[in-house]
Amino acid sequence: MKKKNMLQLFILLTTVICITGCNVFESLDRSIDKRDADTFMEHGNYKLAAAEYADALDLFERAAESGYTDEVYRGLASSHAGLSGFNMFEIINTLQNNVIDSSTSAVFFEASKKITDINAVFKAITYLNLISNPGNDDLLLRSLLASVADAKTIYLKYDTYTNGKLENTDKISINLDESEVGTWNELYTRFSSPSDQCSLEKAYLELVKALSGRGISKTSMSPFGDVIQTADFTEANFKILIAIENFANIIKAANDAYLRNDDSNFQKNIISLDDGAGVGI
Repeated sequence: MKKKNMLQLFILLTTVICITGCNVFESLDRSIDKRDADTFMEHGNYKLAAAEYADALDLFERAAESGYTDEVYRGLASSHAGLSGFNMFEIINTLQNNVIDSSTSAVFFEASKKITDINAVFKAITYLNLISNPGNDDLLLRSLLASVADAKTIYLKYDTYTNGKLENTDKISINLDESEVGTWNELYTRFSSPSDQCSLEKAYLELVKALSGRGISKTSMSPFGDVIQTADFTEANFKILIAIENFANIIKAANDAYLRNDDSNFQKNIISLDDGAGVGI
């Protein structure tokens, strides 16, 4: 009887496996993949904390093989940001505590001097834009990356003397329209369009969300779309918004000069963008 019961149990198990096919094993594989992805992300975050960005990128790319999630996108973005030379804590310190006037565009130009690979910045922004449910930290990182990338782009185009300073000795002219980073019209569209991932308009609107919540009530207006919002801001956080607004206003003034074919005022406005920033990359 005992042998008969064992035989019946074996037949039952065999039948179940046959009926379900390989679904049981597929489920097991998915479980292992999920566990491995979590392990890769966990170790990737350790590498990010240790500023070992190349190793972190490798781990998050391996995690992505099991599927893309918001956490994977964050890891990939942070890895590329780190590889570019960007450090959000250093940037915030520059924006809020530096000797440079923190309410001017010069703070972004000073911060952009840390960037060694602008393409890595663009990759980081692209991954951040893929996050389905961005939090305030995501918005803060994304908007600061975009603003610093815009400043770096200006340096790449107009700092022809390559000393990390916009000066009269640079070839800053409305006639300097061909370069690797694009024509002035292309750059102006990038800076002003709310749909562009490196837009100053988009960065401003996202910073309003990311930086608001405590402090005193203040009214903000986006620099290109004139979107008006009222929220609570600390003085230091509101200065960051003012700095982007200053950046955008100078870009608009330069564009007005460009459209009037006024080379002198175009040069004057471009040079004023990093007024107050130090010399040197």
